[in-house]
This record gives sequence, C-alpha cells and structure tokens, in this order.
Amino acid sequence: MILAHIFIAEHKALRRINVPLNGSFRCTFHNSILHLSKPKNTAEYYHDRYCSALIGPNGVGKSSVLDILETLNGTSDSSALIIFFDETEEKYHICPINISPKEIKETTCDKEFVFVTNSAQFLSDHNINFVKINSISSSEDTLNFKKTKHSPNIHNLTIYENVKNNARQRKYFEKLLAYFRDSFNREEFMEEIVFEFVFSSSPITIAKRSIEAIASEKEFIEKWITYEPQFELSDSEISHGAVFQKLIELNFLSISSALAKASNAEEKTLPSILFQFDKTYHVSAIGMSTANRLRKAIKDLEIADWPDFVQNPINQGESEEPFSKDQINFGNLQALLENYLEIFEEIATILFDYCYDGEKLNLKSVKTDYYDAVQDLTGAINRLPSNIANNISWGWRGISSGELARTHIFSESYHYLKSIDSKSNTIFVFDEADLYLHPEWQRTFIQEMLDHLRLIEASRDIKTSQIVICTHSPIIISDFLPDDIASLTKNEDGDIVVTNSYGFGNSIVDIYIKGMHLTSTFGEHARRKIEYLLRKAEQSALTSADRELISNIPNPNTRNFLLNHDKDQ
Repeated sequence: MILAHIFIAEHKALRRINVPLNGSFRCTFHNSILHLSKPKNTAEYYHDRYCSALIGPNGVGKSSVLDILETLNGTSDSSALIIFFDETEEKYHICPINISPKEIKETTCDKEFVFVTNSAQFLSDHNINFVKINSISSSEDTLNFKKTKHSPNIHNLTIYENVKNNARQRKYFEKLLAYFRDSFNREEFMEEIVFEFVFSSSPITIAKRSIEAIASEKEFIEKWITYEPQFELSDSEISHGAVFQKLIELNFLSISSALAKASNAEEKTLPSILFQFDKTYHVSAIGMSTANRLRKAIKDLEIADWPDFVQNPINQGESEEPFSKDQINFGNLQALLENYLEIFEEIATILFDYCYDGEKLNLKSVKTDYYDAVQDLTGAINRLPSNIANNISWGWRGISSGELARTHIFSESYHYLKSIDSKSNTIFVFDEADLYLHPEWQRTFIQEMLDHLRLIEASRDIKTSQIVICTHSPIIISDFLPDDIASLTKNEDGDIVVTNSYGFGNSIVDIYIKGMHLTSTFGEHARRKIEYLLRKAEQSALTSADRELISNIPNPNTRNFLLNHDKDQ
C-alpha cells in the first residue's frame, strides 16, 4: 500500500492545497473534481522503492503536511483527502478526513477506486504503519505525533521518545549496541564502539589558587602542581578498596576545593585543608589511606591553631570583621566529606563489579556495555558537586555526535524492520535527517539508506518500505527526481503554495536558489558588504581599507570584478 497524495482542505495554516508526495502519481482535487492517475513509476530510480521529499522555508507548514497523517485515526477536526494506492489490486483508496463524499462531485481515475469509510480501521486492516524517525529534541519535535491520541499505526521513534523514561532508555541503549555490533563490518566509520567513562585527576589550578593565598611554606602545595597521577590498576593490586582509594587520590584536590567552597571562607580554608593533609604524612601511621588522611585533616583543622601563613582574602573590605575559624561549621564539612566518600565507594563498587576484566582497570578509559553500569555510574556521579563531577566524562567511544545522529536513524529503522511481520506496509517519515551531518554524509545519505533498507528487507523477506523525508539540505534533495519533491513556499499574498522543484541533474547552487528559495548564495552580512564595496567602486570612492577587504576575497573573478569597477584604477 503506497501513500500517493495529500489534499489539505484545512489544517492549521494550510488551506486547499494539493501536496504531490509521490512523483509516480498525478492527483489533484480542485473545484470538487478529484483526478487520480499513475502515468509513470519513479520507484525504479530508487531501486524499486517509492521515495519523496518535502522542502520549503521555515514556517510554510512542512510539518503540518506530514502530521495530517495523524488525522487518519479520526481524532481531528481538520479536513483532508489522503490517497493510497494498492499495487497488488491496482486500486486507489481514498480516505476523506471530515470531508463528505458528496463534496466530491466527480472522480476521474485510471484505475479502480474506493472511498474509505473508517480510516483508522483501514490502517489496521492493511497493516499500514507510519514510522517517524528524527534526531531532534522534544522542543524541536516538529511532526508532533505525540500530541494526539496514541495510534497503533503511528510509531514515534525520535530520540526524545526513546529516552523519556528509564525503561525506554535501557531499551534504546541496548538497541544502539545491537546495531553497532551487527553493522561493524558494513560501516566504515565504526570502530569497536562501546560506552566509555574517563576519570581525570583534579585540575592543578586548585593548588595554584592555594599558593596565591599563602605567604610562606609554599613547598607543601607546589608538589601537587607537579604531581603525575597513575590511572591504571594491575591485577596484582586491584580490589574494591584499591579502586576506591585510587578515585580519592585522583580527586583529592577537587574534594578539598568542594569542602572549602562549602565553608564560605574558601580562600583561607582551601590552603589550610591542604596544609593539614600534608601534616598527616608526618604524624600518622604508615599506610593511612588518602580518604582517612582527608578525614584527619578536617578533624585537625578544627582543633589546631589556624595556620598563620594564610593571607587575608584580597577581596575582604576594611570594614569587615577579621576572619575567625569559629565561623566555619566543621560538623557540616565532616558530613559533606563522608557523603562524597560514600558516593565514591558506590562508584568503586560499580567499576569493580561491572568494568574490571580480570586483568587490569584503567580509569582513563573504562568501557562497558552494561546498561545498569552506565545508569548507576552516571547517577552516582551526578550526585557529586559539579567541580568534582567535572573530572569524569562519559559517552559513546568511537563515534562523534554527527555519527550518532546518523546512527540513530539507521538503528531505529533497522530495529523496526527487524520487528515487523511480512504483511506490514511501512512508510518511514525522516524529519530533518540532515541535522548534525557533514555535507559529505548528506551527499551519501539517500544511497546509504536505500542500501540499508534493501539489505534488511531482503534478509527478512518483508515488503519494501516507502520513504518520505523532510529536509533543508539541497545536497540530499539533489538525489531526488524533481517529481518526487514537494516544494512549499508562500506567495505574494502570504498563502502557502506548491512550487516547481529542482533535484536530480541540477547543481547544488540551482537547488539552493530555485529549489530551497534562498535569495542569495552569500551570507547576508557578506552580501551587504559586497554590495557596499560595489557601490563605493562605482563611485570611485574605495578607500585603502576597502581595497584591503577586497583582497581577502579568495575568488579572483569576484575580486577583479569589484576592482574593475573602481574608476580610479
């Protein structure tokens, strides 16, 4: 079952507009006369797959055209005609949405046709499924399938829908992993892709700040500036306790900084904590852990004389009372320290249980394919103060944001086709598929998608799916036949209309200007500068600064054109 045409009588800002979504068909509804014909088969160009594109400037209603499909479930007051064609029976199915068949006075058709009385039942009977996939966030989710009543024949596979709750996040994570593994041999950009956590050491700027706040005895802090941490634990030394102590060792300065910030006297408290910590090396038992040294440092700081080497804060006004350590709530600092240590205990447990391979654990690169580990680690890290949490980063290893955006579309279509039965009629709606993609990946997107879908469909012996893509990329549009492009724009009266399309065989510049409705191929700021320079040249008024600006134009033709108009030359 093929989506052939959409006529919108009234929906949002759209009024009485025929949108030819399929170049194989010539369909119109005008003056109460409905015309349906199929003069050619553009699917041959796309390897026997029906593909179409919807383009136009922002605000012309591209999303409204596509979300009219949602009205097939019978929950809208909008009015439209949605035309399907059954290739097996060679029959048109006309789905009126709040339009009475009596309003269609005449139907001219090259094949048999039938009016559908219950559109929702029609979708169910023919197993027609609209599958929306994009990479944009909920705030930019322009198709808005989720705003209306749920329909079993409309599937929203956007990133937002995939991560809106914990159960979906888990499933999405597992789907991405499965796609990475299955596609490793086909996708050139893919390495061994896993989820990775990177644990860094505290910034040395913390120690540098402390040095600036003291008058003497700088050597005990200077050693932290040259400190070179080790991130790898070998099999001979690894244990849950060893992982915990290594994490505290790496984050010691950041923990001290967080405690100092909480004291409300950071400039005095930070170097004092470091001083007391340094003293524990000389007065404490050999082998005392970093965590216990921190505990002792905070405890000793409360009972010891405040170090006299700490200068008054630079920003302390003359009218302010002299600082007293009695202003600090040491009980609160001790409670905060225990909270931080408890969180690091939790992180160490997760790393040891899920991420230790039995040989070594390198905290600079902790890889995992366990969703529970990812969820628990990110949850624990996010409970740390931001300055400590900033020492830890995570994400997919071996894949950039653009690659992940592309992978989302390919992975979701992959898993959807893997899940359906042989009778399903799938219509993929790819919205803003060019987002985050480098122009070269935009150039190859359609070809790679065609190969991708064909491989899955052949492996499962399922029906060929249809593609409808909404895009602002002229590079992607250049892969479509002009008849398969529905180009929307506003006319002089502000009405939204369908205009001529430019695709296959046209240059990117032509598609930009004529097909994408740009007023210039120059950026607006540059265009105005060039017009300004041209006016100055024609008036023989170019200054040395103007000529210097012209010399920055890399295109010799443009550069010489401007200079040749300078009558003083």
